[in-house]
Amino acid sequence: MIRTNNSEYYNLFNSIPLGICIIDKNFIVKFWNKTIEDWTSIRTEIITGRELSSFFPRFNEPHYNLRLNNLFTGGPPVIFSSQFHRNLFKSTNCKELNRVLHITASSFNKTGNNEFSLIFTIKDITDIENLVQKYKEIKNKAIEEVERRKKVEIKLLNANKKLETLANIDQLTKLPNRRYFREKINAEINRVKRNANLFSIIFIDIDNFKKFNTDNGHECGDFVLKAVASFLTASIRKTDVVARWGGEEFIIILPETSIKNAYTLTEKLRNKIANKEFSYNDKKLKITMTFGISSFNPETDTVETVINRADNALGRGKKEGKNRTIIYS
Repeated sequence: MIRTNNSEYYNLFNSIPLGICIIDKNFIVKFWNKTIEDWTSIRTEIITGRELSSFFPRFNEPHYNLRLNNLFTGGPPVIFSSQFHRNLFKSTNCKELNRVLHITASSFNKTGNNEFSLIFTIKDITDIENLVQKYKEIKNKAIEEVERRKKVEIKLLNANKKLETLANIDQLTKLPNRRYFREKINAEINRVKRNANLFSIIFIDIDNFKKFNTDNGHECGDFVLKAVASFLTASIRKTDVVARWGGEEFIIILPETSIKNAYTLTEKLRNKIANKEFSYNDKKLKITMTFGISSFNPETDTVETVINRADNALGRGKKEGKNRTIIYS
């Protein structure tokens, strides 16, 4: 025993903060230090010289016998964690029951012959495990917070997109509004200046619109605005952009379109809607429109000037009797 052979080692093993137990090949306890005595409340003089399994029955299990017997022939160390091998050295102290112990079983040969003993070193790693657990909790909370913020950001992004859409769309007709149209015409002007192309503008006004409201109510007026919006959307090319300018006025950009071709397209629109019949509350409605056309001149025009010229052409058409197409000249 360490107590009788070397009191210096005995005192050293009793003073370190590790549980130490030494057994021989018959699992007889040869040394039981003060730390493990405190953990288990089993006094040294009681367990020393006794079989370990009489105090800790799990050492009788074949699984542990097989792993530990290998050490008595000089085999490699075996590690047991109380997370997976709980109660291997069961504590009788209720305060210690939830402690996490890291147990290493190693062989040693103090005589130099082939007789090996086995030494258990037991380290309390509860504080380390608690820190690891706290780190995991913090990490999981951080991940949850990141995911929460991502969801909030997606909601904000979708809300911003919805607001942007609302800001650019006329709520009655669902057409782009004046704000969006100005953005599109500015983009078209930049494209024209880069590529030396051209485009034309059509300004449109529904003839005698107020009569729809006075004869049939404002709901009829709304119906006419929506009907015209649907008609224009279905009648223009995919590259064209139609918007509600305000009131009963609409406006169209015709990219890469000369004023001559714009006139041809506009006349088709004018004749088509004039010959079309609309039904509202069992009433038949006829709708005509007046159109003013201008073509963008990259040398002299701005957004305002090209729109104003189309608007002036429209005004002239109204004065000349409505239901006609006028080219600004």
